[in-house]
Amino acid sequence: MRKSLKAEDISERIDSMQSFKVGDVVTILATKVIGTVIYFNEKDNKYLVRFNGTQQLYYADTELVPYSK
Repeated sequence: MRKSLKAEDISERIDSMQSFKVGDVVTILATKVIGTVIYFNEKDNKYLVRFNGTQQLYYADTELVPYSK
């Protein structure tokens, strides 16, 4: 028999979905700097974004937008 989902379970699943994937090119809203998502930290729900070979920082999905020309 199939188990029914509660509203709380559904909203929890939606909240845990990632907005970006590894390899996505994003723009940081505060600085307009372009970078690439290289990791998603599930514990903190933050993305590690690399700007060049030596600079990378963690950002929440609300601080990022998909890059567009």
